[in-house]
Amino acid sequence: MFQLVTRNGETVEFLPRSVLQIGRGDPCDVRLDDRLILRVQCRLELRGGQLILTD
Repeated sequence: MFQLVTRNGETVEFLPRSVLQIGRGDPCDVRLDDRLILRVQCRLELRGGQLILTD
């Protein structure tokens, strides 16, 4: 299980997937409520035991 910790200390837990999208759009697995964030800001991929962030 992965854990996302916000600046104010709130935590969000989610199950690992091969690809996880982060952004403010509806199709994102982790949604951020901020106008400055793109609909799909980045992707996290679990590949060969490594976590890869693609912006």
